[in-house]
Amino acid sequence: MKRILSILCVLLLCIGCSGKKVHMITYDDPGMRLIKGPMEATYGSRVSLRVSGEADTGESYRCIIDGRETHPAETNGWEDVYIFMMPDRDITIVIEPYARHYSDSSSADRPASGTPVQEKRTALADYFDKTVGTPEEQPYFEMVFYEEDSEHVRLEVYENGGMEDEKMTAYLVPYQAYSEVLAAAAKYDMTSWNSSKDGNSIVGRMIVFRWSDAEDGSLTRVTSEYMPENGMEAFDDVRAIMAEYADSQYRIEE
Repeated sequence: MKRILSILCVLLLCIGCSGKKVHMITYDDPGMRLIKGPMEATYGSRVSLRVSGEADTGESYRCIIDGRETHPAETNGWEDVYIFMMPDRDITIVIEPYARHYSDSSSADRPASGTPVQEKRTALADYFDKTVGTPEEQPYFEMVFYEEDSEHVRLEVYENGGMEDEKMTAYLVPYQAYSEVLAAAAKYDMTSWNSSKDGNSIVGRMIVFRWSDAEDGSLTRVTSEYMPENGMEAFDDVRAIMAEYADSQYRIEE
């Protein structure tokens, strides 16, 4: 009897030792900079995140992991890699750009003097198109859908010809616009681009498209540096859909 009890104790001890605690990872990423990161991790495991770098977005940012601002372990300008050990609890990771997506509650989060203060918002889709490989200031064009309400999204269009200040125009457009962008992403199976073994790129131009899934909120980011043969057709469709709603009937006077 004692032997049986001893065996049972050993078995229970082994089960307790082998049990792995899995904790959730939540992302607060209004600028949609996250490229890849797990939604959960085992206590004590090594976790890595891939985040769009400053050269990619043109905006500086900070990464706060479980309440502590963290510096990247690796970087190549376009992409930053963060590595940390998973604590014994659920955590939140904040990826907060300093430029447009910051909180008004702290002066440390505010941009340089003279830049208008905006409330932090949630970006639903972001199309960014920039000329690269030229010695002068590089022009860019960007369109962003922001969460507004159940019937509308806010569209902000940013333009810079390279030698002038950035110009922003805002529009309040039907939620259908966001649905059309998601449909285009599904049509070209854009969520699978990053997992493909083969990819094409273009010279002299950098396109980045990020979007959030309407169902589960998962984020996807694709670029013109790695895309299928019909990649430019997909980017052109997304751009055309968003640009169609940059119409005077939806324009917001601010």
